[in-house]
Amino acid sequence: MRKFLASIVIITLFAGLVPLASAQTLQKEQPVEIRAWVPEVHALRTPPQAPKISDIQVLEKTETSALIFWRSDQPANSYVDYGLTRDYEMGLVFDEILVKEHRMELKGLKPKITYHFKVRSRDLFGTEIVSDDFTFVLPDLTPPANVSNFSAKPGDRMITLTWINPPDEDFVGVKIQMSTTIYPSSPTEGTTVYDGNSQFVEVRPLQNGVRYYFTAFSYDDSANYASGAIASAVPTVEIVPPEVIPFIPPELVPKIAEIVLEDFIFTIEGVEIFPLEGVVEVRPLQSFKISIPVEKLPKVLKTIITVIGEHTSSYLLRINPEETAYEAVITAPQESGEYPMTTIIMDFKEGTVAKIEAKLKVVAPPEEAIVPPAEIEKPEEPSWIPLIVLVVILLTVGVTIGYLISRKLQKKNVEVGPLQPR
Repeated sequence: MRKFLASIVIITLFAGLVPLASAQTLQKEQPVEIRAWVPEVHALRTPPQAPKISDIQVLEKTETSALIFWRSDQPANSYVDYGLTRDYEMGLVFDEILVKEHRMELKGLKPKITYHFKVRSRDLFGTEIVSDDFTFVLPDLTPPANVSNFSAKPGDRMITLTWINPPDEDFVGVKIQMSTTIYPSSPTEGTTVYDGNSQFVEVRPLQNGVRYYFTAFSYDDSANYASGAIASAVPTVEIVPPEVIPFIPPELVPKIAEIVLEDFIFTIEGVEIFPLEGVVEVRPLQSFKISIPVEKLPKVLKTIITVIGEHTSSYLLRINPEETAYEAVITAPQESGEYPMTTIIMDFKEGTVAKIEAKLKVVAPPEEAIVPPAEIEKPEEPSWIPLIVLVVILLTVGVTIGYLISRKLQKKNVEVGPLQPR
């Protein structure tokens, strides 16, 4: 056995030495270049440093959205965490595309609320940089409703103005502008005769026989002004009837002649309502917006007025900040019923006037059914009778049991007899 194992070892060593000897022989006979093949190995790359971010801004703020912008020094993805606190509980928005200029839009927000946010960017190697906490507040761009029932009562060298303030929670006051030529179309046009939150003012001294034009602009705590309610009067010893805005039917410019009620948009709290057979339905004291796109009107247009009732309340439609539409927010009358609603479009350059007729139907919400006092079920008063009966029964049972036990004990004592001393 040992000889066999020794033979195997010798044969193995010999088999290994033969190639080595052959290689040495070949090397001696001729120069041969021998290359060892190894897999191609790329030079190891070390990840770069974390991307640097800068120029963090909040752009394009509206009442409901904001655009978050920042830059990174190398391509990276985009993450924005946001919320009402530093916990960013409202979630995140992200984009995995690697860019150097980052733009992420946050939607569904509300004005006048402080929002917290932070931005994050991660490069190709997964290295992430996170910003500090930032805050922003969206602006309130919605004006309050116009004052209602704005009227001017003339007197001797004076005019008394009365109105009803709008119901908006952020309402602050009313600024009234006066002119002797035309209704002021902005809070800076004409002469300011009142600025406050009352509901009447006496304007004096004025000149008798001159017509004075007034526009009341309600405004909120963000300095948003309503489109304006209008009224006019002539101070005099004798009462002069209020001005009736004229209707001049002939020769309308084509663009004005084509305007119909369907060109106007009516909304309540951002929801569009559609007139049915020329009737716009609202609730008492409900605010609604009437607007018409600018493309429906000629560029020379000067004034649009909507009159509710028989010249009882008149409102200017003023172009909005985006310059996309003429609009006014109107508070419906308190009393239920149908009111004529006339929109008058005046083109002062061409000297033409157009009239669009409609009706405002004020409908009170259905009252909840009230149960007459006689039909109201009174809660049953607690009765003590069952408790008294129960107590009497328990006492009776207790007395009976006690009596029986005492009788039994007496009987037992009699049977046993008295104890005799031993």
